[in-house]
Amino acid sequence: MAEFTDRLAAYCAGFDGSATADEALRKHVLDWFGVAIGGAAHADSTPALLDGTNLTGEGSATVIPSGERTSPGTAALVNGTLAHSLDFDDTHLGSSLHPGAPAIAATLATAESVSASTERLLAGVTVGYDVACTVGEAVNPDAHYAQGFHITATCGTFGATAAAGVVRDLSETEFADAFGLNGSQAAGSLQFLENGAWNKRLHPGLAARRAVTSVELAAAGFEGAAEPIEGSSASSRGTPTTPARRRSTGWPNVTRWGRRGSNRIPAVGTCTPRSTRFAIWPARSIPTR
Repeated sequence: MAEFTDRLAAYCAGFDGSATADEALRKHVLDWFGVAIGGAAHADSTPALLDGTNLTGEGSATVIPSGERTSPGTAALVNGTLAHSLDFDDTHLGSSLHPGAPAIAATLATAESVSASTERLLAGVTVGYDVACTVGEAVNPDAHYAQGFHITATCGTFGATAAAGVVRDLSETEFADAFGLNGSQAAGSLQFLENGAWNKRLHPGLAARRAVTSVELAAAGFEGAAEPIEGSSASSRGTPTTPARRRSTGWPNVTRWGRRGSNRIPAVGTCTPRSTRFAIWPARSIPTR
């Protein structure tokens, strides 16, 4: 059986775009714009974010919602951060991460830089969600959190890279290299819980910027590490998905958007704190009498 990263690379390179007309997917993209615009207008961290990123006013990508132009990497950083700044962005329960904030930010920045079509952009978003949620489930969210990692930051990096890579039309080998570079990029601790710091808001933006960087390097021929997720010194090392456990249980196949049950499609955020949403969603499934 092919290694997990190789299967991810093959899936990304071979994606046929069949889910890009999905109405739910388009709602997630629309929701992303809404929470990003809301973050720009209402998050107390936004002024420092915009001042600290030194927007140039020139470049091939756009910052939401101001319309300022900047480099793709900087746009991905700012937009991904804005989309998560109010913590109302979509959440996937199975992987316990926010797939949209990093994946859509990286997709938009890359799509603008290569003048991609809307269909290609949506294909990138689809694959980004698929990979982020699949990797998030594979590393065991509870164990990942117990070790102090923020799963949106770590596994979201792989999803954002998949999204940007589809838009950039990477080959299977280039996807494998991009994911290999992610192995040295994926990071993000939960230490922000100590004082309620703004690191958490920044994590999807950092994941999106890392994605733009790894995709551009891979497209230029930069070689990435093999087995960045499942290897002996890989991103999941020390969690229940270490190589020993993988040999006995196997890695999951890619969880595809079009084949998920309703409980596996990321839920669009509601205007409640994330911890409250986890109680509201099961309650909504209780039949009325």
